[in-house]
Amino acid sequence: MNSPIWNWEIAVYLFLGGMSAGLMILSCIRSGHSSPERLLPFLSVLILSVGMAALFMDLAFKTHVYRFYLAFQWKSPMSWGSWILLGIYPAALLFGLTRVEEAEIARLTPAPLLGTIHSARRWAISQERVLKQTNLFLGIALGVYTGILLSSLGRPAWNSAVLGPLFLVSGFSAGAAILTLFTEENNLHRWEMHAISAEFALILLYIFGLTRIGNPDGSTPADLFLGGRFTAIFWVFTVMIGLCLPFVLGRILRPPVGNYRFLGASFVLIGSFSLRWIIVTAGQS
Repeated sequence: MNSPIWNWEIAVYLFLGGMSAGLMILSCIRSGHSSPERLLPFLSVLILSVGMAALFMDLAFKTHVYRFYLAFQWKSPMSWGSWILLGIYPAALLFGLTRVEEAEIARLTPAPLLGTIHSARRWAISQERVLKQTNLFLGIALGVYTGILLSSLGRPAWNSAVLGPLFLVSGFSAGAAILTLFTEENNLHRWEMHAISAEFALILLYIFGLTRIGNPDGSTPADLFLGGRFTAIFWVFTVMIGLCLPFVLGRILRPPVGNYRFLGASFVLIGSFSLRWIIVTAGQS
């Protein structure tokens, strides 16, 4: 058995990065009139920053981070990811400024920065359409990148083109789960149900694809999830708790209310994290 190259920090980074991507996408496709929705761009940056802190903890040579930005390697997923992450911060923060009122800025911004923030807000409002399109593109790119990062490394359990779309949809579900805690709008509920259905279909495609990859000993990577060491935890936490229970709750209560809404969102988040943790660990087995 190979020794692990990545630990829990990478699973946290992929989980929070996917959630941030989902929140960015939601901030672009939602109207943004309610207080929680208006804060989505800022929340996505905050969550991404926590995820990047976890990634930084995993780096062996932390002082070499700047080298990612000395050149752009168009064949390297890590290079693409580094530049995507760098672009998200100004794009999301400027887009967020289009959603807040001047009175809110005046109340929350230190006096020395007030003039700069007001100027940035006026410019952002004039470019709102471009900023929305940019954030939508970067959100999708971030969500897909978290899966491509694994599939590009050649490990048997990661050798799947489905990981990019799977992690994107899973991140969208996680972002929708966070927003569901603060709103009960039917439109958001429908998005969440569609995302759960798509994620379940992609998981089946992922497992089926792994059955087509043969190991030297005659086994396949899919055996890890079909009778192997990850079978119980994967199908219980990722599929049953993370997908089936929220879907059933969502079909019974449209949309789920009160404690049921909290439970459904919590189940989705558990499933989203377990998906990444299990796949990261399985790829190193």
